Amino acid sequence: MGKAATSSSHLFIELQELRGDTWTETGRWNHALEEDALPLSPGHDASDPHTWSQPRLPTISVAAVVRLQLALSPANVFLGLRADSLREIAEAMLQRLVAGGLLAAEQHERVAEALLSAKRLAPGPDSPNRGPTVAPRRRPRRRMAGFEASDAEADELFHMLDPEKGEEAASLLLAHLGFLTEPMVAFARLATPVDLGCEGQAPVRYLCLLLGPEAEAEGTSRMAHAFGSILSDEHAVAALNRASSPQALLDALNAHFEGLSILPHVFSFSSAPRLNGMPASGDPSRSSAASTSESG
Repeated sequence: MGKAATSSSHLFIELQELRGDTWTETGRWNHALEEDALPLSPGHDASDPHTWSQPRLPTISVAAVVRLQLALSPANVFLGLRADSLREIAEAMLQRLVAGGLLAAEQHERVAEALLSAKRLAPGPDSPNRGPTVAPRRRPRRRMAGFEASDAEADELFHMLDPEKGEEAASLLLAHLGFLTEPMVAFARLATPVDLGCEGQAPVRYLCLLLGPEAEAEGTSRMAHAFGSILSDEHAVAALNRASSPQALLDALNAHFEGLSILPHVFSFSSAPRLNGMPASGDPSRSSAASTSESG
């Protein structure tokens, strides 16, 4: 059965993290679900595929949302950026960050070199929009937590989040660089989507750079995951699509942040008072939602 066409506010979101000299996919979002690559065990064979989590509802770190609000400003939000490759996009964003005083001029070349010299899985050699690459993008069978590596059900479950034909993407690039002293964020909405090597060659409409010192890797990673979860919300993306200026886009993001609801950690429903067989607090389905929040 074929997949239905998607709206312009529905995005496939991919998180890639710079590890050594290679961009590695570590998270993805689609259809209001999230998957991420689980930490590698000691002695893991690098040629073996990662183990991925099973699809789950996204969670958002409150602290990460606050940090995103503080990090984003009209000086690092770029709308209508015109470029045909990752190199052109990154250079345009870095030049504007230098001009806005958000990136030291002497760090420009070092950041560009780190971002653009890394090995990156990308479209085949005939694609006109290739960035710095070493090999065509392949989709091998992935290991999934709770399944045997050869289990066809695990492969089918993983591909639930694959981008649909014609679906646009958001690309989150996360890098921890030893010479940086504080996190730096830049967010761009491209004038036309560009093939940057996302899964299924989904063309990228939004690109976010999240760079930070190695000492703050955990906090920057949480920011990236929070942004991925926000971009999986079609209402939020529709508002970003309508924004006519960087400030308007920030206002739309802030309105979305203000509308977020937090499910607090709760005690087990098994120990709660019961009324006619039902938990006194109401809908028993909230128990699983609370567990999801706690597991994030």
